Amino acid sequence: GAVLVYQINQANGTLTAASGSPFVSSLAAPGNATSNVTVDPSDLFAFATNQFVPSLAGFNFNPPVNSGNLTELTPWETPTGANPVWITVDPLDRFVYVSNNTDGTISGWALGAGGALTPIFDSPFALPVSGTPGAIAIDPSGRFLYVTDGAHSQVVGYTIDRSAGATAGALTQMTAPFPTDPGGGPFAVSIDPSGHFLYVGNSFLGTVSMFTTVPTTGFLTAVGAGTVSYAGAVGVNAIAIE
Repeated sequence: GAVLVYQINQANGTLTAASGSPFVSSLAAPGNATSNVTVDPSDLFAFATNQFVPSLAGFNFNPPVNSGNLTELTPWETPTGANPVWITVDPLDRFVYVSNNTDGTISGWALGAGGALTPIFDSPFALPVSGTPGAIAIDPSGRFLYVTDGAHSQVVGYTIDRSAGATAGALTQMTAPFPTDPGGGPFAVSIDPSGHFLYVGNSFLGTVSMFTTVPTTGFLTAVGAGTVSYAGAVGVNAIAIE
């Protein structure tokens, strides 16, 4: 039930615990299963999901920012859907999204001054029937959001309303989900920094599904045979791209 913070030695990469770490992420800690953490693009706020509460916790970085010391936002805990497993902030620093694995939805908030979160119009947004959302990836332009659906072995794509109106941040599902390896139970998803390629880790198979993106629509097209295999134990739980 906590967020651990470390300072990185810029010379050799070693980690040293920051002052005050670990930081409790829920009033229900311990046992709340803090599952995912992210920092917004402006490096002002940190957010973490609590699977068993369920909620997200928000923190400020105390000055100096490079100290890594965190202070709870007000309110500290924001309710989510059931079993929140992933949280992300869009690259334009406008919206926060959480995938709720058990109830098959994505919750969304507008990110305001001081880290204030305001529910997005029509949030939460449903996946296809009986979907189980996992990790979320947003393209670098902030136009398209993708979430894995482990129950149906697919990626569900949405367009993000980037207007300044009342529906800002709302998600509109693309016409059809994009299939991954059958029976693969996809969870991890990541987009390369150029926004041209998307990769999905299949938890039940030793494979990674590969796609190219259409810049104008966000639609995905499988690369070659669609997957690449790797040696060793099955289960791709996270993907990082340099």
